[in-house]
Amino acid sequence: SVATGGTQRVVVDSSGNVLINTTTLPTSDSKLTVENSGSHCEINVISSASSGTVVNMGDTDDYNDGRIKYDNSTRSMQFQTANAERLRITSGGDVSNC
Repeated sequence: SVATGGTQRVVVDSSGNVLINTTTLPTSDSKLTVENSGSHCEINVISSASSGTVVNMGDTDDYNDGRIKYDNSTRSMQFQTANAERLRITSGGDVSNC
């Protein structure tokens, strides 16, 4: 665990679960928990202005079968299922089915 000012902040438990600012998992399926009970809570994924930021979802055979991508160069948000883009939101707010 990691503590600051005598307060535990980050825990990796014996099952490999990561808990930030909490000591309890919300569900038995949780692997990463970030908590801020006093205010809103943000998770930041940041890349260069010409690249994209991606959250992949999948299984052991296909790690990115589902994907949410923000493309910094076009300022668009893309949603993918079954390894294909299905929805895009442009920087102007237009929504298209792909």
